[in-house]
Amino acid sequence: MTRDPLASLRGKLAEGEPGIGPQAGPSRASHPGEIAEVLGSGLYRVSLGDQQIVAHLAGAMRLVAPRLIPGDRVSVEISAYDPSRGRIVRRLDGD
Repeated sequence: MTRDPLASLRGKLAEGEPGIGPQAGPSRASHPGEIAEVLGSGLYRVSLGDQQIVAHLAGAMRLVAPRLIPGDRVSVEISAYDPSRGRIVRRLDGD
């Protein structure tokens, strides 16, 4: 009988073990911010209090809120690899 080398991994995926599968990777914290400028090509300059970052819309946000204007309050996940970049995960105040 041949042994399946991926059997243990399949079991972990089925159980939803943390760190296995699509959710693996650096954790991201959401921060409230405000759209400061629309840069075009799906990019926005977002003010996070004392700093500004360049952010793009998350996949689900493209469908729900395709148009953001300066002054809109949003929730942003900052990249663990480049703190000057992030992604807009939802609109705040008046979703």
